[in-house]
Amino acid sequence: MQFQSLISFIILAVLGSAYQISNGLTKYNNKELTFSQNEPSLESIILNETNSKVELNFQILGNEQPEQLSIRLKNSENVETSYKPILKSIGDGKFNAKLLISFDSLPSLFQISSKLSIDLLVGSRKDSNPIFSKIGDIELTNELISKNFGNYEKPQRFESLPEINHIFQQPPKTVNPQIALTFSTGSILVLGGLILVWGGQGLINFKNFPSGLDLIYSIVFIGLISSFEIVFFQYYYGSTIFQTIGKSTILLGPTLFFGSKVLNYVGKLRLAGKR
Repeated sequence: MQFQSLISFIILAVLGSAYQISNGLTKYNNKELTFSQNEPSLESIILNETNSKVELNFQILGNEQPEQLSIRLKNSENVETSYKPILKSIGDGKFNAKLLISFDSLPSLFQISSKLSIDLLVGSRKDSNPIFSKIGDIELTNELISKNFGNYEKPQRFESLPEINHIFQQPPKTVNPQIALTFSTGSILVLGGLILVWGGQGLINFKNFPSGLDLIYSIVFIGLISSFEIVFFQYYYGSTIFQTIGKSTILLGPTLFFGSKVLNYVGKLRLAGKR
């Protein structure tokens, strides 16, 4: 027994790996195939039924149990999945590994893949030369693929998603309609209130109607007041605040001038007792 352990240690030292694989055996559909660490099975595993199963058995030779042990299946599109075999120590640095793979347990993509490669990975953190070897292939018959193709839905992660086109909302170029409507309504109410006050005090009548230059002053003043109303309505219908301020500034000077002329005329009439 000690002599066998010594031989195992010498083999591992010569090959430069902490582990070696031996006695690889694959069972499926009452058939058996052998494989080793450096030589995969000479024949492919043929699956033709949905209840097919593949059993992998092999022995690991090493000084301690490997920290990483997995069987990897990979299709032609390099999509892969991994399985962890059941590992059992049998003493003298030997471990038996067993894995049973049923067709129903395969990912849906693999159930319509014509060929799957089987890879074996064995290693530990202390091992600078882990085992990563191909040990065989699985082939699915066309009849088996056809049975499962109708049930397959391709996951979105295997393809690019539609491009997201987002149009950002442009900043508003006009004032909020409620604000503009408030100012316009306020202007109309102020003008209406002014007319009512003038009428209540007897300032609006057709006696001593202005004539000559005073008539022109009055007409221009009323026109300027109406122009202010038009400017505020334009502001409501889409003019910017800067356009509104500019127009109001232009109208302000003439309005003060002609307004003072009209008020002087009205004041003279009141002093004369004609109003």
